[in-house]
Amino acid sequence: MIYCIRNWRLAQLVTAAPLALVAFNIWFIPESARWLLDRGRTDEAKELITKAAAINKRKVSDSLLEKIVIKETEQKRGILYLIQSPLLRKYFLTITLAWFSLNVTYFCLSLNVGNFGLEIFLTQALFGLSEVPAHILCIWLLEAVGRKVSLISTLLIGGFLCILILAVPQSKPSQNS
Repeated sequence: MIYCIRNWRLAQLVTAAPLALVAFNIWFIPESARWLLDRGRTDEAKELITKAAAINKRKVSDSLLEKIVIKETEQKRGILYLIQSPLLRKYFLTITLAWFSLNVTYFCLSLNVGNFGLEIFLTQALFGLSEVPAHILCIWLLEAVGRKVSLISTLLIGGFLCILILAVPQSKPSQNS
């Protein structure tokens, strides 16, 4: 689609316009029953469950609705608990470092997309198409080996390939006009 538009301002408008509809509709989407129960709004949660059951052509028994009660509010722990707990601190710092590294690498690759020697629109389309098998592979990996192994392996492979790019010469590709 962007390849046909060619004007970056119009392309930005065309791709962002559908999100305006989502932003407008967010006010009409009901809260989840779990959130309502957590806030102590049991009657609204029961109404929402009954409405969802009616949409799905199901009937919720009254005995099931009676089992819905306000649970005791557990103590909310803030950001300080994340830092005070050694285990959570280790996980938090590891995930923060991994997230930061991954996003900086992806951002740098995105900024450098114009230097691949191909037309910018074609290069961007190829980058977008390469994400389709990546997402499918990610879903398969999650099912096959689990969350931890798939995250570690993809981060290690991505990091290795980013280091391997140093072996590629920096000479500019020839421009065929």
